[in-house]
Amino acid sequence: MFRLIIYLLPVIALFFIAKKGGVVGFSVLGVVLGAVVGFLLRPSVPLVGQLPLGVVLTRGENLTGLDTLFRSTAEQSFNYVLVGSIIGAVLMGVAKGMTSSSSKISPAP
Repeated sequence: MFRLIIYLLPVIALFFIAKKGGVVGFSVLGVVLGAVVGFLLRPSVPLVGQLPLGVVLTRGENLTGLDTLFRSTAEQSFNYVLVGSIIGAVLMGVAKGMTSSSSKISPAP
């Protein structure tokens, strides 16, 4: 539980920064949230489980010996993180853009 709170603190801080930053701020928040979701949904290796963050971010380039068999899974996991970041940025940017543009429109008298 304590680890979850530690992991969520930067996300909460980014949210408050994003509120003032407009579309770009929300897109940055979307990148972070999308990367976290992509990392959590990454594939696992049979009998080993999910690969650690350091292996995923380096795409398995520093694996040696028999661990090199996990390189394709590390590359696939990195792709999940990357795609999650892109989708998160687009969705949050579009959502902020739609909500800010609709709030600027005033009704006709």
